[in-house]
Amino acid sequence: MYQPILNLAALDANQRAELVRQSALFDEAWYRAQYPEIAYHSDGNPDPAYHYANYGFKECQPSVLFDGKRYLKEQSLSEVNPLLHCLSTGMSSRPYRVRGAIEQVLAQHALGLPLTRSERLLLAEHSYGPMSSDSMVDLCVPQQSLALQLYVKAALNPTPLPQGSALVAYLREHGVSPEFIAEPLKTIPTAQLQVVGEEGLNPATAALGWKLLPQSLRVSDSCLHQHQLLIPNRAKHQSSEILNFVADLERLARNAQAEQPFNSDYPDERELLIYGPNDPLVAATLEAIKNQSTLTLNQLDFWCARGQVLCALSHQSPAITIFDSQGKMLPYAISIEPGRMRAINAQHPTIARFDELAVAALQAADGSEFMAVSFAVVPQVDIHLITHLSALPFGGHFAFTQGFEVHLAQRAQLTL
Repeated sequence: MYQPILNLAALDANQRAELVRQSALFDEAWYRAQYPEIAYHSDGNPDPAYHYANYGFKECQPSVLFDGKRYLKEQSLSEVNPLLHCLSTGMSSRPYRVRGAIEQVLAQHALGLPLTRSERLLLAEHSYGPMSSDSMVDLCVPQQSLALQLYVKAALNPTPLPQGSALVAYLREHGVSPEFIAEPLKTIPTAQLQVVGEEGLNPATAALGWKLLPQSLRVSDSCLHQHQLLIPNRAKHQSSEILNFVADLERLARNAQAEQPFNSDYPDERELLIYGPNDPLVAATLEAIKNQSTLTLNQLDFWCARGQVLCALSHQSPAITIFDSQGKMLPYAISIEPGRMRAINAQHPTIARFDELAVAALQAADGSEFMAVSFAVVPQVDIHLITHLSALPFGGHFAFTQGFEVHLAQRAQLTL
């Protein structure tokens, strides 16, 4: 039996209300919607937290995250506030989620209906569970792991971020140097691409026909993480190459949406961005072919929080090397392989133009509580282009040591 860590009998009505209000298990918006009659309670106090703390607990539930009636039954209790009792004992609330709530929340999300704070938390918990080695992660208590802090923050504070063509305008508005911006020539909704045979895209149903594409081009996806296909000579490539590329992206997007149903960064309407021969990456590709050399395309992420750089992550497949806020390599690196991630030795000691890139990343982040700013990098010719912004680095997947998470958490000071 759990020993109480808080004496409930010593609390007055307002103190009980404050405890309820500060708990993630109580959702004021959900409570108001479920029990609109509290505005007319006889004591004249319409505050939802006060109502539940002092008398509403006898008939009402605090949110979709806590079934107070089941809690009392399974704990063999009566005539006590179940939420306050749970808080006073320090018990995990996870076993007492409202049964059937997740199915309803998933249906609401699928229909595009708004979700309250506790519903988004339940959805995040449902989403995070399969990816966590700890089957008892409880998202209703303060998280020590930076990974979970960022995950819950993304669930509670979804931030619509510009992608694709809108990203270009956004970066210009925030004063990012034109050197770091590449503008697409065309934008095509993926739904408008169809296979009609060897001739390629169907001009009658597509916004852009295959023959109308630039001779040399880059195709980029506007989803959360940009995937790029470089075609140095359209005449030597069939349109099926692009269509296969689109099919692969659709599959990846469906998988990502299934893993993170609360994340609005995976739009239903996705676009392909077409960059022409003047695009720096296309030009570098053509030059590499001309010189019979190999083009290296890497990704560099800057994690920014409240106007400061937390760290930088250099992706050189399959390895990710991590640097601190000053560009110094940290002793944490991982290798991403099919089906698993593992620790490896760090790959390289420096990042070229670190200070300059950090300034551009902070301009793009614009003081946000958290944002990852990603660059596409061609190191041989010193090309750096911002390709996307994300409120959920790695699409929610974290595989770092506890030391790394603590290091960043101390800098970010991200708390629920």
